[in-house]
Amino acid sequence: NQKTILHTAARLLAVNLGDARVREGLSLTERILGRIRKRLTAHDAWLLVVLLPSKELSFAKAEAADGTPLGPIYTKAANMETEILRRLRSDLKARGIASVDLLPAFQTAIAERRPVFPTDGDTHPTPEGYRLIASRVAEEIAALGW
Repeated sequence: NQKTILHTAARLLAVNLGDARVREGLSLTERILGRIRKRLTAHDAWLLVVLLPSKELSFAKAEAADGTPLGPIYTKAANMETEILRRLRSDLKARGIASVDLLPAFQTAIAERRPVFPTDGDTHPTPEGYRLIASRVAEEIAALGW
């Protein structure tokens, strides 16, 4: 079990689909990405959306596997973010927009005890985390034949 500081209550505020502002933000994101795709397609350019999970969601699977009780706030935040990612993936697919979901890569790295996030309260990836992102994006671009 890696030691780190998570901000589950703050994360829940950002992903709570019970909040009209969060739902509207998700809807706006989907519509704007659709417009971006149309503009890029008109110029024979491509769009790849990178779905970057939160530090909290990235750690949730490892925490649960270790038998650590996540608690109601952490569980709700993880479930809400998972639902947002599901909706985004579905919408992107329906619009024909390529995407790469980094959650599985971050979960694997955390299970392997690789330091992809700092141990303090910073929620941004570490240099190793950014290398992981770059690697997955490069793999997806190659797989798409771009």
